[in-house]
Amino acid sequence: MRLRGRLLAMVSLASAGMIVIGVLALVSLRSELLNDRALKARDLVDAAANIALTHADLAAKGVMAPDAAKRAAVESIAMLRYEGANYFWINDLDGILIGHPTLPDRIGRDVRDMKDADGMAMFDAFIKVARETGAGFVEYRWMKPGESEPSPKISYVKRIPGWDWVVGTGIYVDDVERVFRQKALVHGAIFAVVLAAVLAAALLVTRSVVRPLGELRLVMTRMSEGAIDLPVPALKRLDEIGDMARTVAVFQDGLIHARMLTQEQEGERIVKENKQKQLEAFIREFEMTIVSVLDGLAAADQAMRANARRMADSVIETRRQVATAAGSSEEAMGNVQTVAAAAEELSASIHEISRQATQASAMANKAVGETAVTSEAIRVLEEKVGGIGTFVQLIADIANQTNLLALNATIEAARAGDAGKGFAIVASEVKLLATQTAKATDEITRQIIEIQNSTHSSVEAIGAIVQINRDMSGVATAISTAVEQQYAATSEIARNAEQGALGTSNVSGAIGLVERAAVESTRATEELDLTAAALGEQADILKSKVDDFLKRVRFDGSASAPLVEWGVDLEFGIPRIDAEHRKLLELANRVYFSVKGGEDPKLLSRAFDELRAYASKHFADEEGFMTKIGFPEAEEHRDQHRMFISRLDALAEDYRQGAAIRGVDVVGLLGGWWQTHIKGFDGAVARYAAARRSPIREAA
Repeated sequence: MRLRGRLLAMVSLASAGMIVIGVLALVSLRSELLNDRALKARDLVDAAANIALTHADLAAKGVMAPDAAKRAAVESIAMLRYEGANYFWINDLDGILIGHPTLPDRIGRDVRDMKDADGMAMFDAFIKVARETGAGFVEYRWMKPGESEPSPKISYVKRIPGWDWVVGTGIYVDDVERVFRQKALVHGAIFAVVLAAVLAAALLVTRSVVRPLGELRLVMTRMSEGAIDLPVPALKRLDEIGDMARTVAVFQDGLIHARMLTQEQEGERIVKENKQKQLEAFIREFEMTIVSVLDGLAAADQAMRANARRMADSVIETRRQVATAAGSSEEAMGNVQTVAAAAEELSASIHEISRQATQASAMANKAVGETAVTSEAIRVLEEKVGGIGTFVQLIADIANQTNLLALNATIEAARAGDAGKGFAIVASEVKLLATQTAKATDEITRQIIEIQNSTHSSVEAIGAIVQINRDMSGVATAISTAVEQQYAATSEIARNAEQGALGTSNVSGAIGLVERAAVESTRATEELDLTAAALGEQADILKSKVDDFLKRVRFDGSASAPLVEWGVDLEFGIPRIDAEHRKLLELANRVYFSVKGGEDPKLLSRAFDELRAYASKHFADEEGFMTKIGFPEAEEHRDQHRMFISRLDALAEDYRQGAAIRGVDVVGLLGGWWQTHIKGFDGAVARYAAARRSPIREAA
């Protein structure tokens, strides 16, 4: 329940208590008023009863006769009045009325039949109380003189021992109810005023407490949500709420200070994290760089050893060849001199051939000119013959038209009858001439076509002759040029042969020097092999030191960083190859984590096997892709693949034989592979494939 509700509940409870107290007070007041009347009635009856008791005592002592004493007592009591017209009555235990100022006609008679407004037999009640308790009160309602409605009345009756009388009086208590109502109204008004004042005070107190508390609660709520720069209300109040507000302000200042400290700490934490990340990046870069260098040193060591062995073999072979060359040098000198003499004779022959080839070329050029003239004349003839064909076609058209006109004339002559017979004969002659002209024209056309065909064939034949002559001229020119070149070459051969003879003698002297150099090379090769071995040992020691250094400087949790992270710089735009590279990178990182984390040997061995199997599959796919796109450096790429598998197998085998696997060994192999092969060699494949989009789409 909220504070407002609690305060209102307290006020409501206090109001209810006041109401209960007021009700109880009114009830008590009514009871006191009734009790006052009852006590007054009792006191009055006691006084009247004392009169009767006095007379009874006098009669008992013989001072007065019993009847006289009774009459005297009745007369004395009958004269008693109080509060104006109130009176006393006397009846015996048998219900006989002995004295009653307002009912003189019922004196001496039984009054037990008298009942009040509610039907209660009053005198039976009086007698019952007197018999049972000797005295007591009886409540009933009786008609008050001058009024139309019965009023409540209370009577007190008391038994007079010895005489068995019942003396009583009754008092109307309707005035008690009136007084009670007046008192109740007065008390109610006072209570209402007090209650209103209490409620108003409670409302003011509630508002003066609940509202600032609500504002403080809102401020505290907003502060808990992070808004710590809100103004704190009620700081100037001097009561407990002011103390609470000032406490909230102190708490707010603490939060502001704490936030500033938190922000400073957060800034310091971010700076530390950034420095740590930079340091980790530097360590990673150092690891990749130094391990790549060490891996390069190891490769250089192996290459130096291999080269030293090859150099040793080459020196041995050189010394053997030098011995052979020394013997061949003398023989070569004699051969060179023979070649020089033959070259002189060959030079003279080639000079004569050159002269003849030059003359043949000039004749061929002349034939080409003559043939060109003939070809032009025949071409003109072919054009003229074509013009004749045009005229012949015109004559044929005229003959056909004349034939049609003659046919029409014959038809018209037939229509004319005998008058047109002469015209019909002329028309027939004209038709006959037109037919003959058409036949002659056809024959001329056929002859012209044959002439055109013959002319065209002549043109083509002459054209072929022209081409042949030109080819002959070109060949003759080429022969002449080649002969001149041969002459120059032969002259050069002769000159070089003479120089060769001189050089051969120099070679013989140089061979001795080469033999001495070969001996020196043997000693240098042995020293190179020893140097390479020492370099390998130092590189191995440096690897161990670097591995130990990296373990010492690595931060907690940094071992969970992958060896190589996939990025856009590793994507080549070939979906299948990129997917296989991503999978290969995942397996390489798994091996790296296994080595760095010191996992179970079985898990590390399994990681090596998975990497080896997938690498072999990927290399096969990649080599097939290179073959498909015709990559020119595919063989060198395959050598790189074979070298990786060989080194991976060697590393795994060393581990299976019990050797410790160092992180630098894994970084040197796997990290170096990604830095050099994937970005370098595979990048070259991707760039080559980018120029061949169709093969890429087919392969992808």
